[in-house]
Amino acid sequence: MLKYILQKVGQAVLVLLIVTFLAFLLLTYMPGDMAYALVGPDASPEQVAALRTELGLDQPFLVRFFTWLTNTLKGDLGYSEFYKDTVANILVKRIPVTFIIGLISLLVSLVFGVVLGIVAAVYRGKAGDYIVSLIANFGIAAPQFWIAVILMYTFSFWLGWLPIEGYTPPSVDFGMFLKQIILPVTTLSITSVAAIARQTRSAVLETINQDYVRTARSKGLKQNTILAKHVLKNALIPVLTLLGLRVRVLFGGAVLIEKIYNIPGMGRMMVDAITMQDTNMAQGGLLVIGIVVIFSTLLVDIAYGIVDPRIRDAREG
Repeated sequence: MLKYILQKVGQAVLVLLIVTFLAFLLLTYMPGDMAYALVGPDASPEQVAALRTELGLDQPFLVRFFTWLTNTLKGDLGYSEFYKDTVANILVKRIPVTFIIGLISLLVSLVFGVVLGIVAAVYRGKAGDYIVSLIANFGIAAPQFWIAVILMYTFSFWLGWLPIEGYTPPSVDFGMFLKQIILPVTTLSITSVAAIARQTRSAVLETINQDYVRTARSKGLKQNTILAKHVLKNALIPVLTLLGLRVRVLFGGAVLIEKIYNIPGMGRMMVDAITMQDTNMAQGGLLVIGIVVIFSTLLVDIAYGIVDPRIRDAREG
């Protein structure tokens, strides 16, 4: 098992290095000039050139990348000229907001997706199956921004039950925190619930027809016991794959959701940083998102080896 984990960690580090390189490349050659944006349109070419030299923007791309990489390994992510603070300090304030909303959305997606998928599989061809399938198809087809607009109109403008925007830390006012995250979490979760429910339904239906399940049923075991002990463990393996993919969707979707609901998290920060051509801030945010996504994929791979040793043995060989 240790060899398997070390292999996956090595692959994760390599992927993270490639991702950071490509992100730095895109941010470097995207339209616009950070120095020009800082000094303003009335600055002379000499002022722009002087600021470019001061910020190191006149250095070759590879020199800039390896300088950034070396500093990052030392814990220095650079300075944001627009936020007037270090990138690390800004991320420390923004990461918890996105992480809390993303984690709650992930848990909601997993619980509701698995439960609905099991219900659809157990009641295949009946009303429960049709209802779950209808919900899943709607959740997958509906764009997130459209879901956000419908939820905001219904629960904020029409009913007046929930605030339309903002974020209050749970340590400050837990009641307001719950009210403010309901709409963002629901918007983020709907698509993931639908995808997990469909995958769970297919996996359970495939597993429930296996010989060992029929044998357990012939011995007189109750349906709940068969599902818990014989079906779910094997059926959840493909769900784990999808769960790792949903982490990317949830944290990627935070960019849109945080902008819509005016939440001061990493997603909104990334949009503002790219708009303002704040390369250091954008690169730091992309680094964190890359770490989260790659780490979640690593956890899924390790979970494979725990749930099904055959996968671990095959990959070690």
